[in-house]
Parts: sequence; C-alpha cells; structure tokens
Amino acid sequence: MSLVKVSVENADNNEKTLHEIDMNNFKTIKDGYFLQLVYSLTYYAKRIFDHIDDEYKVKSFEDLYDLSVDPEFIKEIVRTEKHLILIDHFTKKELAENEATACLIAIVHLFQKGYISEISPEFLEKIISICKNATHDELVKYALSVTHKTIKKVSITDLVPFIRKKTSQDLQYGALLVINAIVRCCKGEKRQQLIKEINLKQNRETISQYIIAANNVDKPMARELYIYQTFLLRHH
Repeated sequence: MSLVKVSVENADNNEKTLHEIDMNNFKTIKDGYFLQLVYSLTYYAKRIFDHIDDEYKVKSFEDLYDLSVDPEFIKEIVRTEKHLILIDHFTKKELAENEATACLIAIVHLFQKGYISEISPEFLEKIISICKNATHDELVKYALSVTHKTIKKVSITDLVPFIRKKTSQDLQYGALLVINAIVRCCKGEKRQQLIKEINLKQNRETISQYIIAANNVDKPMARELYIYQTFLLRHH
C-alpha cells in the first residue's frame, strides 16, 4: 500500500515539504505542486524495525531520523507496538551517537503524546550517561528533553529506589538530579508538599547511606546534594 504525498516548493529557501494527501485536504492541491508516490508508514515502520540491528541498519536509522517527528509515524509505531522495540533497543544496545539521536527524537515525541507512562532504571541510567558524556549537541539536547519529560511522569517516591543502586553512581546522580528538578519546577503549596516528602526520615537515610556514607560523591553529585540540603533547610 502506498500513500500519495504532495511536494510543495518553498520559494524562500528552495526546500520541499511533504504533506500526506487524504480526504480532508486533497482539495488544497494547486497547479505547480508535484505529486510523489511513497511507501506507507506501515511499510516504513516494518522496514525500520526489521533491520534495525542487521547489515541494513544504517538505512533504518536514517529513515527513523527522518520520520521521528511525523505524528502519524509515531501513531503507527504505537499501534503496532514497535515503540516498545524502540525503547528496548535504545536502552540495551550500544549505539552510535547518530543512532541514539534518531531513537531519542522519536522517544521525545512518544513522551509528548503520552505514549510512555513509566521508565526503567536502565533507561534513566542511559539518559543520564548521555547527558554527561555525549559529544553530539543534538543528542544531548534530546536527552535533556527526555529528562524534562521524565520530571512530569515520575514522583519522588518512584525515584528514591534508584538511589539504592549503589553499583551505579550515574543512576544515583540522575535520580537526585530529577528529584531536585521536580521540587524546583513546583511552587507554593505543591513545593512544600514535595519538600516534606524528601524530608521523610527514610528518604534522608537512603541518601545518607547509599551516597554520602558510600563516598559516591563527585563534583556533580556534591552540587545536587547541596541543592537537596538547601530545600531541606528552607523547610525548617
């Protein structure tokens, strides 16, 4: 099955944009437009994920990068549950930065559309590692965007267990970073409620035992601990 798309010449920058033709917009076609037959999104999604880890993966990631901002493509991979393959592949595979970028752009749009409701510790660890270590600006931008989306999806209670992962300082750092960001993004009564939550005895003891006593404190962690303690002091 193929979709028909119309290619519209942009007089300002000499670029062409593609718009899918359907029953709602076919009357907008004008003289001078170029019609182009292309494969359906179903075909593209199948081709991408059938070959995302074989000798044709370069083309798969190129297509994923091009389609990752298309809302209809996002709907299609959710409909066929290929978004689960995408998240799993991103989380578990060692990817080149351009490959990780293609995945993250799609993941950001999955967050925006509400198709991701929970995250795994491994996923969060991967995101934090990219934020700290990646050299590709676009990749870091989308990793930070996912971090921001994560703030809206998780609670402090969800994040505290990550701090107990004493084998991964990156994950501990990421959890504390997001906890502080959650508090910082809220105001008024909501912020006071969150500060009470981070001030619970079990939460303070978790940070003390698994970060401070374990001596898992580098400069970035020290900064987040300082912010955390500042919130506690303001509560008193």
